[in-house]
Amino acid sequence: MSRTQISIKLDSDLLERIDNLAEDINVTRTAIIEQAIKNDLPEQESFHKSLENPLINAMHEKLTSPTVMRLLAKLAHTDMTDDEIDEIVNKGPRQREAAKKRVAKKKQSKSTKEEGAS
Repeated sequence: MSRTQISIKLDSDLLERIDNLAEDINVTRTAIIEQAIKNDLPEQESFHKSLENPLINAMHEKLTSPTVMRLLAKLAHTDMTDDEIDEIVNKGPRQREAAKKRVAKKKQSKSTKEEGAS
């Protein structure tokens, strides 16, 4: 497997946690970050794919409104900050738009294949 070096910025507290774990289990910082991404990426991909469903997309739009997010946070007794809620709310439109673009691209690809077959 080929590897590519990248540069990222991390929160100092998060980096400290990564370094502590890496030291505890005697692996590199890269190994910790890589494993965390491998563990979480399928879930992220699945979530974004689910937004291609129009019903889920519409529900996502309603559930990620600022008012609903604050209410859900209170009902769940979470200690989410306004900044954390705002981050989720601000991501919503981009996530839904990306899903719509993927659906349109799939439809276009399918249409092109059908035209080529006839």
